[in-house]
Amino acid sequence: MPGYKLYYFNVRGRGELSRLILHCAGVPFEDFRFEGKDWPAIKPNMPFGQVPVLEIDGNKMLAQSHTVARYLARQHGLAGQNDWEQSQADMYVDCIYDMHGTMRTPTWETDPVKQKELFDKVNEETIQPHLEKVEQHIIKNGSGHLVGQGLTWADIAYYAFFTTPIMTRLGGEVFTKAPHLKKLIELVGSNPNIKKYVETRPVTSGEMTNYKLIYFNVRGRAELSRLILHCAEVPFEDYRIEHSEWLSLKQDMPFRQIPVLVVDDGSEILAQSNTIARYLAKRHGLAGKDDWERSQADMFIDCVYDLHAGMRPVAREKDPEKQQEVFDKVNEETIQPHAKKIEQFLVQNGTGFLVGNAVTWADIAYYAYFTTPMMERLGGRVLEDHPHLKKLVEHVGNIPSIKKYIEKRPTTLR
Repeated sequence: MPGYKLYYFNVRGRGELSRLILHCAGVPFEDFRFEGKDWPAIKPNMPFGQVPVLEIDGNKMLAQSHTVARYLARQHGLAGQNDWEQSQADMYVDCIYDMHGTMRTPTWETDPVKQKELFDKVNEETIQPHLEKVEQHIIKNGSGHLVGQGLTWADIAYYAFFTTPIMTRLGGEVFTKAPHLKKLIELVGSNPNIKKYVETRPVTSGEMTNYKLIYFNVRGRAELSRLILHCAEVPFEDYRIEHSEWLSLKQDMPFRQIPVLVVDDGSEILAQSNTIARYLAKRHGLAGKDDWERSQADMFIDCVYDLHAGMRPVAREKDPEKQQEVFDKVNEETIQPHAKKIEQFLVQNGTGFLVGNAVTWADIAYYAYFTTPMMERLGGRVLEDHPHLKKLVEHVGNIPSIKKYIEKRPTTLR
């Protein structure tokens, strides 16, 4: 199996069809995403100063989005069974290229009203006439696919086009007269490998969800979710309430508890602190890169939950001297043994992170735990014998978006 590295911006765009092909085929690859600010340093190393680019085995590069996608489809059984089927698939993919071209004007329009007007015009003049033709082709083919008897990159290309953020937002009725194509899109989306990828792929510009996080005006059980959102630089409403307001809000909460995450227009509400944090981490690329890394992150999160539980006797003690005594006991019996184990994990992983080679919500959870007001007040030297863990906590705290939030967040007692 060749080693693939796909270079593209951290958006779907022209790189998404190749990503979907690779995921559909179950082929491992490095999905090398970068931000616009990184492009000047990368551009000179690309064959034509453009992306996407596919690097193969570290010594060959292929450019042009459809060339890359076609190569991958042929290499991994998604191009068609013979020359005729491959040419048919090429024909449909070229049609999709034209469709993307017609969507440029509405995509770049920033005024929502004007954008909808432009989309409706494109839909009426271009998309609907094309769908009528494609619907006829699917019916004539008789297999439910555009080409032959099985899935090809042509089917995947139509799925990619009709599930773009703008199409999802504005094109709700687009398949009214194309039920067979709608069924095909749903079929591609239900492919286990594609479904798994779509559920965990980074949320990028143009597909941001509106979040409202409801919690008391303390750090507590919501702080991990706040930190995840700030780390990912995702805008959200940090709706903090005082205890005097809680009685009037309590009845409206799913389990009469907070934190609660309200999504978009309020039709979707999520409760339970770690469930919320896990959802946000998955949505915004901080949960781990595969099932194993995500499970490792979950393991560390559960450990932090236990650590927080161990601090309850400390929090309940009001006498300052006794509180320090109780903390010292918890530190000796629970925190230090655990920190020693975490130190070993960090040394073994060798990246400076708990999981994989990048920051995850597990790292952020340890940062949140070791920087609580109580820990800062009572446990000033708690990480003295654990330099790798101390360095990780410092690293998370120095992430620019987290650091900016910390500097401005409300000062609270806990």
